[in-house]
Amino acid sequence: MKLLLNLFIVSAVSIGLVGIIFADTIYLNNGNIIKGLVVEEHKDRVVFSTREGEKIILNKDIDEIFFDDLEQNYYYIANRFLEEKDFERAERFYKKSLELNPGYKRPKDAMLYLNDVRIKNAKKWDGKEPLLTLKKELGISIARSGDFCVVKETVIKNSKLKEGDSIISFWDRSAKFIDEKEAVDKLIGEPNTPVRLTVERKATFKPLRVPWYFKLLNLKKLYTLPLAMEYDGLTIGTISNIIAGSKSQFETGDRIIAIDGKPTRYMPLSEANTLINKKKRGEAELTIDRDIELIRY
Repeated sequence: MKLLLNLFIVSAVSIGLVGIIFADTIYLNNGNIIKGLVVEEHKDRVVFSTREGEKIILNKDIDEIFFDDLEQNYYYIANRFLEEKDFERAERFYKKSLELNPGYKRPKDAMLYLNDVRIKNAKKWDGKEPLLTLKKELGISIARSGDFCVVKETVIKNSKLKEGDSIISFWDRSAKFIDEKEAVDKLIGEPNTPVRLTVERKATFKPLRVPWYFKLLNLKKLYTLPLAMEYDGLTIGTISNIIAGSKSQFETGDRIIAIDGKPTRYMPLSEANTLINKKKRGEAELTIDRDIELIRY
């Protein structure tokens, strides 16, 4: 962490130039330096986008990561302190990240996760009979399927979760490549405390027929799925009452990961809009990510 902290001091002094001079930088244990953009972070690896394409780099090969945005560096340092169970310093750096960018979602979720870890640590919570506890607290059972754990059963009526949902993160921390035991441990905890997760699921959208008088009034957008390219990717905006009343499978804030199997990470917004809202035949099959908060019983 020493290298990162030294670089961090330099960047803080020249904060006005950081965004211009630097991209995300990975310092490898073998001395090599790679510049690009971190697009995914997992338990044991990162996915790094470079001019030559995406590269998968294992954490064991990484010495340090230095991000282009100052708030990301604070967040990264806080995570390192959290791994070392230095809760006070972790909290301090999460707060510094939020001071720079109050709208930054990741440290907000991390603060909730930190509080959850503190509660478990203080009460020496051991999570006995974890699978039974999971069904009792959240009304679900899960099983590993491929890279993720998948919801196999929901016993609570009108649950926010659906059978077949892939759990891709807890408190914005990737759940990819973690085993079932670790996933259950993150889901269960003290009663009446929250757990935040992100699930991935399939959904379909068929463009609605627009009445002629709505066309004349230039209100066609009320019949379309509103799309925007946000920091976290292709995101669904505020859904109109017309879309909501058409048995829509979507919610405002859902992120579209793929359209008819085609990833949206590098897709222009205009292309995404054409594939979804201007599809001439049939339905568009969308893969979406949705943030969900559950309360443990």
